[in-house]
Amino acid sequence: AVVSTQSTGQQERYKDRMSVVDKMRNETQYLITLVKQLTPFIHNYKAVSDKIHPKLGTSSSAGPDDQSLDNMNQIIQTIKEIQPDSDQRIAAIAQAEREKSETKKSKSSLEEDLLKQKGKLRSVVSSSEDLSLL
Repeated sequence: AVVSTQSTGQQERYKDRMSVVDKMRNETQYLITLVKQLTPFIHNYKAVSDKIHPKLGTSSSAGPDDQSLDNMNQIIQTIKEIQPDSDQRIAAIAQAEREKSETKKSKSSLEEDLLKQKGKLRSVVSSSEDLSLL
């Protein structure tokens, strides 16, 4: 009876260990599949980022060094220079609205002049028709 309990306990430990090994095998397979799927994306991303920012070069995997931080600061500064702040945007929008209203006013005054000329032409045409009827 003692031998059978020992063998039963060993069998249970063996089954538990096999279960753990199977789980680890499944997780490993999952990670391998994930890496295979992500590898082309990572290579593509690296190629595109190298084309966009060739001066950045390759980054070290140990963490940002002084040159990397300088490069990041230069990029941030460039972005700040390119993107105007909200006051500049508001001024630009106001200027565009003024130009639009001036264009609209000039168009409306032009249209008024054209309508006056058209009215004069109609009166000339109608008076000439009246004369031709006589």
